[in-house]
Amino acid sequence: MKSFADKVPARAKAKLAWWLLCSRAGGAGFDPGSLRRIQDYLRVSLKVQEPAYTNPLQKPEHYFPGLAANPWYEPDEFEWTAAPGLFNAHYMKRYLARCSMPPRAFR
Repeated sequence: MKSFADKVPARAKAKLAWWLLCSRAGGAGFDPGSLRRIQDYLRVSLKVQEPAYTNPLQKPEHYFPGLAANPWYEPDEFEWTAAPGLFNAHYMKRYLARCSMPPRAFR
């Protein structure tokens, strides 16, 4: 037996999800206009529109519009990588180096 959510057309689900996102975006400090890629993601994930793949050899299960088909990205391309703490590259290198060391009891 199908649930109510299964009976709702994908286009209506995408519109509802978009409305909920936009209505809450302002309160979270986001400009609703900057969320256009999210709307495209919703349409693709709910199969309302076909994905526009950037590389014919890469067809991911969860396609997010606007991302380049690169295996690696430079940290400088992302503002949040400069933030101190967990996302800081130097911090992460030191942390991973400590994790790969054997415990003092085994030295």
